[in-house]
Amino acid sequence: MDERRAFINRQISNEFSVESNLSDSNGFARTTDPGLTGLEGTFDPIITSSININGLSVPINRREGTWDGDQPESELIFSLGSDWKYLD
Repeated sequence: MDERRAFINRQISNEFSVESNLSDSNGFARTTDPGLTGLEGTFDPIITSSININGLSVPINRREGTWDGDQPESELIFSLGSDWKYLD
C-alpha cells in the first residue's frame, strides 16, 4: 500500500492547490447557497487541461494558473432529489 500511495503522490503536481473561503460551522466548511462552492486554487497549466467540481467544468485561467469553482461553465440541469420517470 505504501508503494501505491507513493506512486499516486508522484502523479499529482505540486502546483495544484485548493482553498476554501466558506465559513466554519462545527468544524466543517458550509454554505447554504447551492451555486457556491467556496473553492478556488492554483494549478500547473502545462499538465492540467481542465478542473471539475462535482462533474462540472470550472473556468481556468491558463495565464495565471488559477481556477475558481464559484463560476461554473456548465449549468445544473437536474438537481439532487429530482424525480425521474422512465418509460419501460
